[in-house]
Amino acid sequence: MSNTAANFFNRVGLLIPGFKGYKTKEELRDSDYKIRLFTQNTVEIFIQKIEKYKRELDSDELLEVDFQQKDLKIFSVKVANQKFGYKAFFGDDSSEDSAKLLEMIVEHDKSLIDLLQEANEVKQINLEFIKTLNDRLNNILHERAILLG
Repeated sequence: MSNTAANFFNRVGLLIPGFKGYKTKEELRDSDYKIRLFTQNTVEIFIQKIEKYKRELDSDELLEVDFQQKDLKIFSVKVANQKFGYKAFFGDDSSEDSAKLLEMIVEHDKSLIDLLQEANEVKQINLEFIKTLNDRLNNILHERAILLG
């Protein structure tokens, strides 16, 4: 296991109670579910921050922020209800292919968690940040579906 993967497992283990890793089908499935629930909860916390931010806006800006907030709410539902996956990881591929896939899954989950932490550490929210966050989260969700398909 690479240092990146080991560091990721330690970090995620602190953030997500019960996270076990990706060794078996069931651990991968359970970890996938826990990461998606963590993602949903973290996005919902950010949505609450947006609610506070909206109090300062004029009506034109409010409409745009509402639209972006709605997209984040949709993302939150989609990520929680996304199909469980692990077929590709435990298919007929060689162990070398499986190791590469596992590394891609770890990198993907790391980038998702990094993005969520970055979003919730931001002190000053603005429309451009919310738009960028929406785009990045939806791209990650799409990549996640492909990886774990």
